Parts: sequence; structure tokens; C-alpha cells
Amino acid sequence: MAEHTRDEAYRLSDPAAHAAYYDRWAPTYDDDFAQAAGYLAPAEVARVFRSVAATTDDPVADVGCGTGALGVALAGSGYAVDGLDISPGMLERARLTGAYRRLLTADLTATPLSGAGGYGAVVSSGTFTIGHLGPQTLPAVLGLLRPGGLCVLGVNARHFVDAGFAAALAGLAAEGRIGPVELRTVSTYAHPEDPDDLLSRARVVVTRRTR
Repeated sequence: MAEHTRDEAYRLSDPAAHAAYYDRWAPTYDDDFAQAAGYLAPAEVARVFRSVAATTDDPVADVGCGTGALGVALAGSGYAVDGLDISPGMLERARLTGAYRRLLTADLTATPLSGAGGYGAVVSSGTFTIGHLGPQTLPAVLGLLRPGGLCVLGVNARHFVDAGFAAALAGLAAEGRIGPVELRTVSTYAHPEDPDDLLSRARVVVTRRTR
């Protein structure tokens, strides 16, 4: 039985707990979760990004990059990708992929963030989920972008509803901080236990920073 699990991770409650838990999980994360669960979210977010990104949406910040699956999925796209994660242990695993220009320890609940205002795009495939980051961190994510920059953020579908992402995005749009929001639904796992469970799907938020 795996020592660390998705359900345990969902119960984490603060940045220090996340960093410590994922540091311990990093050496086996790909084997006992990503591969075992048929984790599709990184590839799906990369697919959406490729379908909407312009050549000017460069460089890219991969927020909550973990062991680097999204960076690997973006390899060969022509974009320079930096990985940001709260766990140094996860970043060390991401470094082994060779997919990233830079890797940075970052806590999105704290400010300022390294690289703020310098990115053409931000992507994320696993950090906006139960027990992790909620919509209150969206301004920090937007702050990584220069005006006009692209956001492609995968959000667990249940978390999207329960945490109030729709209202938060509407508020940011009303304030003129983002443009129109497109939502796409993708599968999170190749072989979900219950395909109808919102935990098995993600909403991919596509929008741009306007100011």
C-alpha cells in the first residue's frame, strides 16, 4: 500500500504541511500516484494550452509543478517553462526531467513571488484542488503575468464548485483584471473509479490578464 495518498493530501490544511508532505512523497509520487492512477490532468492542461496559446505567450510559469509532468507535456512546444512549487523535494524531481528553464520554490499564499509580472502565460494542472489552493490565490497567479498574459488553470471540478471559483472569476472580470473566461471540462484520470464523480474531472480555466 502506498505510504502517501491523494486522500491524505486533500486533508492538508496549511502551506507548511503541504511542503513537508510533498517533500516526503516526492521520491515515489510518480510511481504510486501519477502512474498508478493514470493521471491525465497535466497532459490535458498542456493540450488546452497548445490550442489557445500564441507565440508571444512566453515564458510560461507552471504553478504547482510537482514532479514536472506538465513541463514534460509542454516539451517541444517552443516555450521556455519555469516550474514553481512549495515543495523543494518535488522541485528536485522536476529538475530530473530537464523540461524546465528554472525551478523556484514558491508559496502562492505569500507575496511577493519571484518573476512577478514577467510571464507571458501561467499554467497549472494539480495545485487547485481540495486541500490545496483556492480562488483567493488567483490574484497572486495573475500577478505573475504581464498584461495580456494567458492563464490556463486546471481546477478539480468539485473544488471549482465548492470553493466558489465561478464567483471569484466573475469578480475579477467585473474589476477589469481579466478578460472573458472560457471553461473546458477534461478527465483527470484514465481509469476513474466513478467517471461521474466530479473528483474525476477538472475544469480548465482559460482567460487573459487585462491589467
